Amino acid sequence: MLAADPLRYAEDKIMRRASRIVEFINCYPQIFPDNLASSEFHSRFLRDVPWLINKDTAIKQYLYSNADFIALCHWNANVDNAWFWRTEAGELQCGLMDWGRVNQMNIALALWGCLSAAEIELWDNHIDELLALFVAQFRGVGGPMIEVVELKQDLFFFAATMGLAWLMDAPPLIRAQIPDLGEAESRFDPRFESNETARTQLHMLTNFLNLWETQDFGRILDHFLGRQQA
Repeated sequence: MLAADPLRYAEDKIMRRASRIVEFINCYPQIFPDNLASSEFHSRFLRDVPWLINKDTAIKQYLYSNADFIALCHWNANVDNAWFWRTEAGELQCGLMDWGRVNQMNIALALWGCLSAAEIELWDNHIDELLALFVAQFRGVGGPMIEVVELKQDLFFFAATMGLAWLMDAPPLIRAQIPDLGEAESRFDPRFESNETARTQLHMLTNFLNLWETQDFGRILDHFLGRQQA
């Protein structure tokens, strides 16, 4: 799993794409939350990206170093990858329809695959209680005792590393799908509703950037490096 989802470009190419994302936000601020239009965030984002690139291997080694967080998972734990039924006794059962990338992985990766589709309001206001519920359920079915604070850090690291691996080309993909993007009033514009590629790319990019801004990934990385050195 350490070799999965590698950064697909060299640092200089990722940095050019990071700058292109900032330009994209400045060109189309109406399709992003207000906090992502901040010049302070743009400077911090461009400052932090090289740190994450240089520590990508160390972060991934850490993410797979604790067996308590490793389980058989689907990397995209959305409900549309499963089906549910009840037995004659009324007991709820579930199964997977899509077995792509089913493997032993850090459970936080499955959570990111699922929650990358969530609305920003959930991330901003409910992530702690949602992770606490997950941890309680995980323990309730025989999982080990894990801490919400560590699961949350792992989740944010996956958001950062998966974003750098898969979302840096979102701006040209969105532009190609919606040539008249400047006329879109918001991310809820009918142009996005009728175009799955543009809608999903914008939504995941927005969640990725919103987490970077609200959770301060640079600070999280500093804290992680301090713990590693200690």
